[in-house]
Amino acid sequence: MGVTEAEGGAGAGSNYLLITFRNSGSTSCTLYGWPGVSLVGDGNGAQLGAAAVRVQSDQRRKITVRPGKQTTALLQVAEAGNYASADCDPATADGFRIYVPNQTAASYVARSTPACRKSGAKLLQIAPVGTSG
Repeated sequence: MGVTEAEGGAGAGSNYLLITFRNSGSTSCTLYGWPGVSLVGDGNGAQLGAAAVRVQSDQRRKITVRPGKQTTALLQVAEAGNYASADCDPATADGFRIYVPNQTAASYVARSTPACRKSGAKLLQIAPVGTSG
């Protein structure tokens, strides 16, 4: 399963990204639930701050992805500047670590992003696969 992201828009102190999961295999696969997403940095893949909070549980459903096809999940990334420096400990992430739902191997998507080191600043919210907004 290939993983990419694309800009989805901005508003109310957040950016929205569509995470795309493309089936690069030769058989259909089924996805259910939320991808795991976190910001990583320090040039070594260290997690920065809290992992994404799962939202829209009423939208969770099984998604079958045929070979060559794709599905998405909407990621909300709050502006690190929305938080006081003491509550955030600002940093710049190198990118995102993304897990396909129910998988243990992660993909890495490079994208320089303002981040917080402190886990109390919940910058990320992820919707289930099959959602785009």
